[in-house]
Amino acid sequence: DLVVDGGVEKIKTLLTEKWKCDPNEVIAVPSITINSVGKLSGAKWYTMGKISKEINLELNQLNSEADEDVYLCIKNVDTSVFPFYNKRRNVSGWIDSSALDFNLFKKVNSKKQVINSDQFVEHGMMGFCVRLGFLPISANTASMTLALFPLSK
Repeated sequence: DLVVDGGVEKIKTLLTEKWKCDPNEVIAVPSITINSVGKLSGAKWYTMGKISKEINLELNQLNSEADEDVYLCIKNVDTSVFPFYNKRRNVSGWIDSSALDFNLFKKVNSKKQVINSDQFVEHGMMGFCVRLGFLPISANTASMTLALFPLSK
């Protein structure tokens, strides 16, 4: 079934129940909206699943004034929380870092030393936002990009 009547709300049910997709697997489905006279009135993406890999980067790549030896680790990114608006765009709305599972750490003797959240500001963490972008590659494949912006929403 490539046509689902009922909008993006019905897509997850179809993917998990009929096609037996794992709800934790990252899947992105483009959807189009047809109005009552049969014309295209919009398009947006539906996403489900979690990014299983931890996303690590040096904090000074996000904030040039941050400590050089501090790293940002974003974990368990649930792709279903990203809002895609009916504007025929391949990027989601921004999600503030306060809605994400992340921490800061330092490497001490090749081991991660987690930094307490009450010390984030003194190490240069001022918050950030993320959004998803999709670039279709073929009929059944798209490249997904997680973009970071160095300001809170």
